[in-house]
Amino acid sequence: MENPEYDVLEPGEPDESIHTGRIVPIYRETAGLTSRQIRTILDGLIESVPFEVPEILPASVRGEFRLPPPFAAVRDLHFPPEGTDFEALARCDTPAHRRFIVEELLLLEIGLARRKRAVADERKGISFKADGRLTGVLRASLPFALTQAQERVIGEISADMTSPHPMNRLLQGDVGSGKTVVALHAMLTAVESGWQAALMVPTEILADQHARNLRRLLAPVDVPLALLRSGMKKKEREAVLEGLAGGAIPIAVGTHALIQDEVAFRALGLVVVDEQHRFGVIQRATLQKKGWSPDVLVMTATPIPRTLALTAYGDLDVSVIRGLPP
Repeated sequence: MENPEYDVLEPGEPDESIHTGRIVPIYRETAGLTSRQIRTILDGLIESVPFEVPEILPASVRGEFRLPPPFAAVRDLHFPPEGTDFEALARCDTPAHRRFIVEELLLLEIGLARRKRAVADERKGISFKADGRLTGVLRASLPFALTQAQERVIGEISADMTSPHPMNRLLQGDVGSGKTVVALHAMLTAVESGWQAALMVPTEILADQHARNLRRLLAPVDVPLALLRSGMKKKEREAVLEGLAGGAIPIAVGTHALIQDEVAFRALGLVVVDEQHRFGVIQRATLQKKGWSPDVLVMTATPIPRTLALTAYGDLDVSVIRGLPP
């Protein structure tokens, strides 16, 4: 036999080993510390812990996902009991694995919620005082009725905008679900209150498209809108910059050009960002800094499960427009 390994069982000890005859954990070895030694150390630690690890998961969550207590989960991760599904182990899908996955997500969400609350307490936002004169004209001029989903989301956004805390909301909906009208309603709410609104999109094609659609919708409302992007003639660009800085232009649509140093707003109150995942956090924050704690509405057509959305966009509340208009 080459490199034989064996266990010595003392009289009276159970006829079992942590190194053979069972599912044996293999650890990454380092200089002077073998996988066998790590197993022995961990077995000794697990057997000698003199206290019960505190439980942090609610009983309802443990019951729904059939999760073991924390100490049992640690033991089962390192020394899976007899009968454990090998495929579940390979997928990290045993009850012990799920226990720590759920626990990690819970702690992450608690941390995000605490950070969000702290920011809300520290930063006072704009409490918009809209009178409905512009949004009313918009609604009356639409050739269609808003869907229940659109009305619900408009209500959620309006509640945020009238509160004294800055809005940070993710608006999710398929292409054609009516996100643009909802966003325009929010922008007009800001304009009614004497503030400006800016819509930032990732490409010039999208900027042109949004500008055309919004100008068509704004025609009955008679609210100026400016498009700001690269490649503009100097005179035209200077006129837009002057209008934004002086407040004559209440709504701006643009690409990254909106966050250039030379762009200044007289009173930026609402920032709308289309397809957030194509912008970095820095770009969004840079546009926010051009106003005094403006509200933020992020739009996306990318289907995101609610739990994933809350994780990926933990600083944002989530609104979803389900379905398409008839």
